[in-house]
Amino acid sequence: DELFAGYPTYLAHQLADHLGPARGLLAGPALSLAGLLPTRYDNVSRDYQIKRFLAGVAQPPPRRAAIWLGAFLPPEVREVMGRPDDLADGELFEAHDRHGRALPGRDGVTTAQYVDLRTYMADGILTKVDRASMACSVEVRVPLLDHRVAELAFRMPLSMRRRSPMGKVALRQLMTGRLPMPVLTRPKKGFGAPVALWLRGAGRKRMVDTLSGGAAGRTGWFDQAVVDRLIEEHLRGRADHRRRLWSLMVLVEWLRGEFGPAASDR
Repeated sequence: DELFAGYPTYLAHQLADHLGPARGLLAGPALSLAGLLPTRYDNVSRDYQIKRFLAGVAQPPPRRAAIWLGAFLPPEVREVMGRPDDLADGELFEAHDRHGRALPGRDGVTTAQYVDLRTYMADGILTKVDRASMACSVEVRVPLLDHRVAELAFRMPLSMRRRSPMGKVALRQLMTGRLPMPVLTRPKKGFGAPVALWLRGAGRKRMVDTLSGGAAGRTGWFDQAVVDRLIEEHLRGRADHRRRLWSLMVLVEWLRGEFGPAASDR
């Protein structure tokens, strides 16, 4: 998906490129109107997609990639960390901007793919797969990430990777006649979990125990009042904060865990 533009976010990058200068017009009034949409707790619900698209559409491709994938928008990062004035966007997006500069003049989809390759894949999903599989003594192979396949993918014109609304065009053409058509034309299906509903149900106590009652604030990283507000809004159905709350839970657990920065003080 990363090498052959299979994710729906790459379609969003393609749309953003087509909008051209009009992107800036969507960042203000349209985003405010989108805030009126009712909150749904489906995995990657339509209201979430619209709000997130509008939040990042006016940004350059490297920053769009970070905004559409991340849990917090830059103003939200500053708010939850209690650092309204001393955490600049350039600091938050430093790695994404640096990798984006490696591909000057390329289209938004290709730039976003390269940024994902250097950040999301290398430091995220591949690391998780490696650690989880090795912990269970399982050897995982990723043949489509052979460097020759990656180099070939980035030499291909965008039309062989993404042809709206379909991604992985070259792979689909390669397997035509070898796989049934329902497989070849099947929409992208992610590995989503019902985190939003879990945090309001069976996982509510775990979330509250991890983040509330001053727990988040005691780490020295977060503004407890802001964290408490996120919890309340999510539990009352006023907003879907699943990604923010889940990210905070994982980070707080690590900060105070046996492998976190406090471990050396014990």
